[in-house]
Amino acid sequence: MKNDSIKVFKKTVIMVNEYIAVKPLCDFFGISYKRAAERIRNDEILKNEWTKMSSETLFGDNRERFCVTKKGFVRWIQLINAGIIGHELRSKFIEFQSNVFDYLYEGNVIKNQQLQDILQFNKEATRLKSLYGRVGNAIKRRNFGLRACVQSTPEEWADKREKYFPEQKAIN
Repeated sequence: MKNDSIKVFKKTVIMVNEYIAVKPLCDFFGISYKRAAERIRNDEILKNEWTKMSSETLFGDNRERFCVTKKGFVRWIQLINAGIIGHELRSKFIEFQSNVFDYLYEGNVIKNQQLQDILQFNKEATRLKSLYGRVGNAIKRRNFGLRACVQSTPEEWADKREKYFPEQKAIN
């Protein structure tokens, strides 16, 4: 995402608790706030994703304003026809529509990728531990067999060889 886009998102995606205020985006892109509120209230999906909230610290007054959830914000943005945006901002708005999901959910995407990587590393570590255990046991058996071989007479070893090195056939 380009630096310009981040500036646009920071100016227009203003959170009030867990909701995003609709007015800053409307003001920035010249969208009718009244029409936006009406569209949100009448949309079958959005009708459960909005509330009215006030925030003196964000807006300088206590007037209640339309706010939507992240899911509602993404839905609402995608419903807006870019043709209603002025020519000078239209390309910025289309870029905004294209990148809003990534901007809002980027942290979760990264966390999910990290989780997938951790699970993959754990799976590989478990496999390697299993191999290490089998190899370690095989080395121990070989070392024990080697000691037994060195400490045995050739006649004794002929009887023990198959026990310690079963994959090798006894020399006739």
